[in-house]
Amino acid sequence: MDVVEKPPVKAPPPPPPEATKTHIKTLDWIVQTNSLFAFTSSFGFGLIPLFPPDGCVAVKKSMVIFNLCSLSSLVFSSLVALSLKKAIRGGTLVNKTAVRAGMIISDIGTASGVVFMTLAFVSTVARALIERGRLSCGDSLSAYAAKEPMLIVPFPIVLPALLIYLFNVIRARTR
Repeated sequence: MDVVEKPPVKAPPPPPPEATKTHIKTLDWIVQTNSLFAFTSSFGFGLIPLFPPDGCVAVKKSMVIFNLCSLSSLVFSSLVALSLKKAIRGGTLVNKTAVRAGMIISDIGTASGVVFMTLAFVSTVARALIERGRLSCGDSLSAYAAKEPMLIVPFPIVLPALLIYLFNVIRARTR
């Protein structure tokens, strides 16, 4: 009887240093946050009827475009973060500059996803106000804002928070 030898089992890679553990944890947080935002963005697609009852195609079109841009930005950011995490864990990427650049690219994708999600929210509210007769279909966004201040409420809340986030991200990534 011949004895079949098993191939040697590869040893797991050595544990990453403490700084790398922090990078991996940060990338996990980016992916988790983007997953929640992507769920919210894809949930917004359910709010878009196939045939708008009032015939206002421009608002429906902007809702679709902003939701798609938000979703694609968030998925792009998550893919960059996941690939960085995999490269760090596999030991193929240890260059600090490359890790920082990848994290900044991922953060920019998250930030653009949030901006597009805010615009999709404004379009959703505008559509609801058009259906209730409070706005007319052909108005521009500035006319919407003049008639309905509720449409500009997200901007003073979201944009400063986004600027603080980007400032902190860039400051942390360039140190």
